[in-house]
Amino acid sequence: MSQQGEDEELRRAVRARAERLIEPLIAPIDRGQRFSPELWAQLRELGIVGFLFPEEWGGSAGRFSSFAAAVEELARAGAIAGLYPGTTVQVADALLRLGTDAARRKWLPRLVAG
Repeated sequence: MSQQGEDEELRRAVRARAERLIEPLIAPIDRGQRFSPELWAQLRELGIVGFLFPEEWGGSAGRFSSFAAAVEELARAGAIAGLYPGTTVQVADALLRLGTDAARRKWLPRLVAG
């Protein structure tokens, strides 16, 4: 299957899950303006935080285009769902590229797992 085909397959799968499990969580999150452990649990189960990271750190070694497609579908369900993974992904990426071996071993598996 082509990369574009894989991206579209992932997009469809994330859209279906987001419509079913994430969209119902959005209105209460927006009203309460608080962090939602339920939403975070859904994102963890989906594996979105670790999607871009190497398998050796617990990630899926996915492509950025696939990650972007998945985040777009999360945001379609509710903008906040598309934003939740951002900070963790940014921190994990900086640690992967710039961290010491000891820091990577300590923090990357936990960050990548969400």
